[in-house]
Amino acid sequence: MRSGLIIPILATFFIISCDKGNEQDKTIHVHKPKQDYSIYVPVELSSDKSTILSAPGRCEPPLSLVEGFFLGNTMGVNTAYLSLSIEEYNSHDPLLGVDSLYQYIMETDPFLEYYICEECNLFSEDGVDTAFINNLIREDVLTEYFTQLK
Repeated sequence: MRSGLIIPILATFFIISCDKGNEQDKTIHVHKPKQDYSIYVPVELSSDKSTILSAPGRCEPPLSLVEGFFLGNTMGVNTAYLSLSIEEYNSHDPLLGVDSLYQYIMETDPFLEYYICEECNLFSEDGVDTAFINNLIREDVLTEYFTQLK
């Protein structure tokens, strides 16, 4: 009985969605990659980049913002991108395990800039206020609302 409970908990811990989104998480991730990785699958690496800590469940592409920035489709500042497209990854059933995914890593340091805003008041009934974020990017004042991690 006990092992039947542990497996779903571990699965939830290791296999998460691309945006790590849930109703309570108010963290907004904005990043500027070195190139456009929007069709590729993100995974979270350990700080020494030797191990995949988590991989997404089903994945959605990020939302494109102005000046080469994106919203979502990242696992955090230690994100790496796989050579698998989101379409290829989502169609693979069952999903590949983290050990199998390591061979597909194509970029371990994809970001020029990376920002987060935890518990932001940038949400409306329609979702994240992307017009406001785009304006912050255009005016080069993103750090007034976001913490720069890279």
